[in-house]
Amino acid sequence: MNLLSVLGDYESVSGESKYHHYIPKFYLSFFTGRGKKRQVWVFDKRIKKKYKTNTSKIARENNFYTLEEDIEDPLIFEKYLSEIESKSKKVLESIIQTNIFPRDQANAEVLLYFLALTTSRLPQKKDKINDFTEKVVKLTGSLIKEKNPDLKDAIDLLEQGKIKAVTSQSKLVDLYLKSTKTIFNLNLQRNWQLIINETQHDFVTTDSPVCLIWDKPELRRGVYSPGYADKKSVIYFPISPKHCLVGHFTNFRKEIFFRNDRMTLALNSILIFHSYRYIFSKNSDCYYITDEEKITNLYFS
Repeated sequence: MNLLSVLGDYESVSGESKYHHYIPKFYLSFFTGRGKKRQVWVFDKRIKKKYKTNTSKIARENNFYTLEEDIEDPLIFEKYLSEIESKSKKVLESIIQTNIFPRDQANAEVLLYFLALTTSRLPQKKDKINDFTEKVVKLTGSLIKEKNPDLKDAIDLLEQGKIKAVTSQSKLVDLYLKSTKTIFNLNLQRNWQLIINETQHDFVTTDSPVCLIWDKPELRRGVYSPGYADKKSVIYFPISPKHCLVGHFTNFRKEIFFRNDRMTLALNSILIFHSYRYIFSKNSDCYYITDEEKITNLYFS
């Protein structure tokens, strides 16, 4: 897959966008509380703090999708994402309003592509790719210096830890799209279920909202995480405080109702555990179930 061949049909973005959201604002808005400002509670696991803010100020990075200056339109990927998100928003809103997973193939594919794209473009994915790039350059440093003497000073600085080797932005986007295509095709092979939450507690979401885990609790105690092709894996993707998508490789009915508080909180526990740093909630309290089967709250100040 070539980056420009995928994005070539998209027109230039008018104006310049400084901050790009790796979790779409429209998606985060589904988890906001009532009121004119429509704010969301943010729980920061790293510094053990919580605060309330607008969705425009979270899950974003400076020029996260901006391509190199020699690309004709450095913001073309941002336009592509906007197009995908616009279609996906309509599908998700329909699910939330009707409590029904899309019955038609076209809307189901829009949803499953959005899910694949969401998990492929997170900052932690970028960090892993850049870490791999740097390790490869360091391991092959002597060979690079031998074949390219002009790079000797740069390789020396890299080996001394004074500079970092990073993957070009266009290559990163190319990798995001390739990953999205692979995960999307695997998503199409899964059977999808809509969980409807009728308990007093709400689902949360996180900065890693597409949660891939083993389907059996005993498998989750191991050291290895599943891949998207693993037949014993399951995907959880909360789409509102009262709705969550589940994707298995096994057969089951399309909708299921949570009427027991512990079921909702058990799912929140999974989502919280697999978050990278941030949890987003409609409420100032964030309840979950501990390994000791106790209901507790994230006691962040």
